[in-house]
Amino acid sequence: MKKVLITGTGVIGKALAEHLDAAGYKVKFLSTTRSYYGKFPCYFWDVKSGKIDPVAFENVFAIIHLAGAGIADKRWSDERKALLRSSRIDTAQLIFDHVKKLEQAPSIFITASGSNYYGAISSETNFEETAPHGTDFVGELCRDWEQAAVQFKELGLRTAALRTGVVISSRGGALPKLRKVVKWLLGAPLGNGKQLMPWIHIDDLCAMYRHILDNENCSGPYNAVSSERISNRYFMRTLGKVYCRPIFFLPIPGFLLRLVMGEGAVILLKGSHLSNQKICDSGFTFKFSKLKEAVEDVELRKK
Repeated sequence: MKKVLITGTGVIGKALAEHLDAAGYKVKFLSTTRSYYGKFPCYFWDVKSGKIDPVAFENVFAIIHLAGAGIADKRWSDERKALLRSSRIDTAQLIFDHVKKLEQAPSIFITASGSNYYGAISSETNFEETAPHGTDFVGELCRDWEQAAVQFKELGLRTAALRTGVVISSRGGALPKLRKVVKWLLGAPLGNGKQLMPWIHIDDLCAMYRHILDNENCSGPYNAVSSERISNRYFMRTLGKVYCRPIFFLPIPGFLLRLVMGEGAVILLKGSHLSNQKICDSGFTFKFSKLKEAVEDVELRKK
């Protein structure tokens, strides 16, 4: 039974652990708080002190790095920006510093990344993985996040990065927050509503991680998004249909979002589409290709 070590006990981490467990993998976590996360054992680590439990790495086949403070959870102060970087990049470095000391290193290191790798911009470009990174904060954050993973190649590990769009899950992330707004009859497009919103169902995201684990030819960056090209306005209207609530035609002005979120509002007000051709060419098949079906599914099963 192959062992997988996951960092990050959030929505994606929990769903991925359950998915891999059902597929026959043995899963464990690196965590700062828990001794167990559900039925999965957790091993302590702390990036500030540089501590990490060496037992976590025993007989590990793969490491999946999902740790990272929520990009849209709080206003972007200088302190918050530093945390967004440290929780992704410094944690990867801590793992690297330990793995290079191991007699038997894992075979694979996969990191999460963001669909904003190409920058928080609105463009008609259908970004492929070969496109350059954005030069704004989120673009450079994603670049450095991925570079922290690339260094594992020096140790002989196969590496990959999943540039993930909005994850459709009822357990956390964007959907529960927007669901509340829509159900309170306050649903409306954000800004001009024309910005594109690349998205992916939580089941497809978990299946994509497993696909990369199982396929030795999969490496490098992958756009983890559905093929459907939708705008923020379409996204909100779809939620209105699913929850049987009206969506206001007039949008929420961008300046109001900037007052609340500051610089971080850009990730809500800007957006471009990403091509998923590379992962599809590797043999991966999406289960959910339409947003309405994806939202209905997670609500029905509360995934």
